[in-house]
Amino acid sequence: MLAVHGLLKLPWFANSNVSGARKLFFFFSVGFVYKLLLGYGLQLFAPWAKGSDFFAFGYLISTLLALKIHDKEIGIRVTRATLQTSLTAVVAASFVGFVLSFIPAQRMESNAGGEALAVEPAAEATLGDLLLRQRVVDYGVIGRERPPQPSGTQLAEFKTALLALKSYQREGASAQLQQARRRLRRLNYTISRIEERYLVVREVGVSRGWGTYIIDVRPESRLVVEIPAAIEQRGLIEAGLALFRDQQASALAVSSVQALENSAGRIDVTRNPGSFFHQLHQTFGARHALQVQLITRTTARELPGSRAPETSGPPGMPSQLLVKQQLPEDLRLQNLERLLGEVALRWESPGIPNVQRARSREGFAELYLNPDALRPLLARSHGQRGTPLRLDSRDGALSDYLLEKTALIRTAAGLDFRQPRLDELLFFDIEVLGPLLELAASGSISEWSEDALSELRYLNDLARGLGYHIVRFHDRARDQHYLILENTPGVRPFQPWGTVVMAPGGASSHFVQVPRPRYERQTLEAGTQLFQLLGARALLIAGSHPFVDPEGGSDVLSPRNQRSLFNLVHQVFVREAQGTPLLVTQVRGMGYQAGISTPSLLAFRDGLRPGAPPLPLRERLRDTLKAMGLDAQTVLGGEATAGYEVGSNAQTRYLDVAHGADFATVWITPAAREAFQLPFANRQQQLKFQALHIDTLHAALGEQLKRYRVSSASLPESVETLLEHYVETGNIVALSALQRRGHHLVRVLDSASRQAFLLVAQAGQPSSIMAVANLNPIGKHVVESTPERLQAQLERFVRRRAFLLRVRGDT
Repeated sequence: MLAVHGLLKLPWFANSNVSGARKLFFFFSVGFVYKLLLGYGLQLFAPWAKGSDFFAFGYLISTLLALKIHDKEIGIRVTRATLQTSLTAVVAASFVGFVLSFIPAQRMESNAGGEALAVEPAAEATLGDLLLRQRVVDYGVIGRERPPQPSGTQLAEFKTALLALKSYQREGASAQLQQARRRLRRLNYTISRIEERYLVVREVGVSRGWGTYIIDVRPESRLVVEIPAAIEQRGLIEAGLALFRDQQASALAVSSVQALENSAGRIDVTRNPGSFFHQLHQTFGARHALQVQLITRTTARELPGSRAPETSGPPGMPSQLLVKQQLPEDLRLQNLERLLGEVALRWESPGIPNVQRARSREGFAELYLNPDALRPLLARSHGQRGTPLRLDSRDGALSDYLLEKTALIRTAAGLDFRQPRLDELLFFDIEVLGPLLELAASGSISEWSEDALSELRYLNDLARGLGYHIVRFHDRARDQHYLILENTPGVRPFQPWGTVVMAPGGASSHFVQVPRPRYERQTLEAGTQLFQLLGARALLIAGSHPFVDPEGGSDVLSPRNQRSLFNLVHQVFVREAQGTPLLVTQVRGMGYQAGISTPSLLAFRDGLRPGAPPLPLRERLRDTLKAMGLDAQTVLGGEATAGYEVGSNAQTRYLDVAHGADFATVWITPAAREAFQLPFANRQQQLKFQALHIDTLHAALGEQLKRYRVSSASLPESVETLLEHYVETGNIVALSALQRRGHHLVRVLDSASRQAFLLVAQAGQPSSIMAVANLNPIGKHVVESTPERLQAQLERFVRRRAFLLRVRGDT
């Protein structure tokens, strides 16, 4: 009212006609500005206060009351009537609440069936494993725009339960523990025991972000370690756990909600006293609390001694221990310095609002850690786990390894498929996949520093939260290192959501995907070879059979199935490309089509662009397919290729909001896919050669050619015809005819290319090779070579999976 009177006396308003709807709008605007200024003011000077409590009820009621007071000048009368109504409502509400308190709640909540109230042991082996699992669940809060906040009744209930736990910690009376469990059950919380000494208080069901709390029943001190920003600051949970164990503290409080800006302190537990986190601080850590946070660019500007304009971030700042009045009781400062090294001890508070600090007269310390100081804490936390954390390293052929893993997944998965939850996908994106992709882009593994390897071990530890682990793989034949993110064997329940292969340091702008490796046979082998020949950034392989889930949750291509790990990895790679050119290529298997003469079809998301210059990434893909023997026919909408367009799937839909990303689908015919079948698994072929007494050698094709002399004689047409007849029909009569003519035959299983070849020697001269035939080729392509160009043409022959290699001239 004072603002309205003041504004109406201004000359501009005094000479204006402010009446009717204009007056209503004027009063409403003044009230709106008042609420806006009040909200900003409370956030700056009283961040723990709820701004809406200071606003008038409703949107227009306050405006209409102010308008009536102004027009009729009855301010005292309206104020008195408002107070009378409010007091009447208080009396009535208090009476109703008092009556409700007589309801026998204890009798209603008692277990009629005599349910035991004993604390059950946690399923996880260690405290670190339990916090990791809970961390995954807590990511479900991030997807909510406004997480629920505990009411006053719930806060009082939680505090009563904490007091009972504190009594149990001190006296060990089981009645106190049962009372705490009953009260926590009303709040959808449960108590579990782990490592025989820790009580874990955590939420049941959907996470509301109200925190996880650990209480040591045999503490050596009264110190409480508090982690207020566990979600935003990576590694802080492990650091807090290491400090909790090293200090032998009484309790550990972990906030499980992400602080939101411009929320008047309702979400940030360091500004909101109406949180379970603050209740535990008041109950257990009133004079002996250690709050742990990371030094970020935002906090660095507010910390003591860092107000210089040139300070741009935390890397140059040492860890700081900021103490209010006096050190917390039982804080072992020497242990802290031994773990962290240099720690600046300051007897002052930062310029950052903190309700726990404000309501503690003394004994409150804030430990701001430099990110580099996390390493010893993470190492100590990992060393305290029951299982050693080391990276799994393998070597061999990448295609063999992936095929073996696919077979294991087929055996272990069964029909018990479950879609990943939103919290699991968010955790995988923010905590594992994003940092791993950034680490892989930093350079080749051989060039990584010890810090990079430590980061890789930490990401491997986080991946265990979803039953995954990271493998460092070395492909001996190509001398290439890869990182493979895959399911951990033996973990139950086993959920095969997919496998990701990354090429660290790879600058290629290609991304190869195999969405149906089990349903469309040999697409995994073809996709793996395409990935390696392209030097692609990553290879993404779906895990489950597309039809194992009747509701379609296992089909990663379904446009309705947006919630899959396969789709998440696709989105992360496209997102992290940040607008730079990226070609996503999916390898698919097609059915028999009479009108298609080429071994593959190539379809692009937007088809061809008439008159436009060729795109480099598309041309590189086309050339690589040709080098593999998969000469591709472009899908142009003709009758023969109808239905093999890119179409709409879960991956292409994301490209509508991405910039710089292109999409292609390679459709491989059944005959061409058969050429990618591993010869080691072809038992029928092996029996045929045994029947003809043809020797089989497991060796590199190039090494075998060096052992023999290449014949200068021309290959007879009849020999080539017999070889072609066997490749087409598999009839060993053709091979028997070659033997009767005196030709010596040797079958070679090349371990590098995973192909089977037949060496054909000149009649009567077993050591003089006339030709090399591929026993499972793509098409009938013949490669001609001279002795001088034999090595280069041999590589082309093998890579293309051609039918025949003829060498002319004597070596």
